Amino acid sequence: MTQPLSPHDSTHASLLHRLAEQPDANAWEEFHARYGELILNYCMRTGRFRVEPDELLQEVFQALLKALPNFTYSKAKGGFRPYLWRVTVNKAMELSRRQQGQPSSLNNHAVDGIEHHEGPDDIWEHEWMQYHFRGAFEQLKRENPPAKMEVFEKYALLNTPVNDVATDCDCSVDMVYKTKSLIMERLTEIVDARIREEG
Repeated sequence: MTQPLSPHDSTHASLLHRLAEQPDANAWEEFHARYGELILNYCMRTGRFRVEPDELLQEVFQALLKALPNFTYSKAKGGFRPYLWRVTVNKAMELSRRQQGQPSSLNNHAVDGIEHHEGPDDIWEHEWMQYHFRGAFEQLKRENPPAKMEVFEKYALLNTPVNDVATDCDCSVDMVYKTKSLIMERLTEIVDARIREEG
């Protein structure tokens, strides 16, 4: 199902609407905070592009300003995920060529073998999921007291022995197990919701 962007949609879609209809400094800062790390991590991991990070983000942002007014949001086609991937690859390739003194040679059909019917590669998919987990973890930190998050981080993320976590955090071993279970369940819920929203 396709639909036009609306300012009354979710946070993600409303940001795209602002970028399309009335972009401002706040919209750019929000875009940078939301997608900047994803874009830069992808380009670094692929090893295909030699570009200045800040310049690449500006190029992607400028390309979106031009393209988003005509962008039709379709969850059936993966939402914003494949669209942002294509813009990122196109602009990174164009910028790489320009910095090397080569012609861009971009057209409307393909960029270095990337056809319009192709989807994101495995590296982008991995970084997209990492983006969702980072966002979900930030939401968890807003929802839970610091003491509870400390228990979770030490046990679930740092693999600290459960007895040491209980001692350090002044709680029972059972509470450590319970905290991990509850937060993992909530983490899954948040990530699933973000994927339904953005792809």
